[in-house]
Amino acid sequence: YTKEAETADSYIEKTAHELAKNYRVRVATSDGTEQLIILGSGAVRLSARLFHAEVAEVEKQLREIIYGMSLHAEPPNIHGFNRRLWFDRIILN
Repeated sequence: YTKEAETADSYIEKTAHELAKNYRVRVATSDGTEQLIILGSGAVRLSARLFHAEVAEVEKQLREIIYGMSLHAEPPNIHGFNRRLWFDRIILN
């Protein structure tokens, strides 16, 4: 949370400026004015749409990795264990 009377934009601007001195900083915003300020602070900006697309792509890659792992994994050998439920939980979640 921001301090009282501090806007989210001002917090992002201040933090991006401070962190960009020592780190690679990326800020996701579709606000044109905010993008200009972020660029001026030395941080990299990306649109909310591009950020969403990146998150979706990483999620897809993780699902593929988990799927590949599950093909080689053996479910626990417990009496009454539902193998199909185990498989569905790994693949679908």
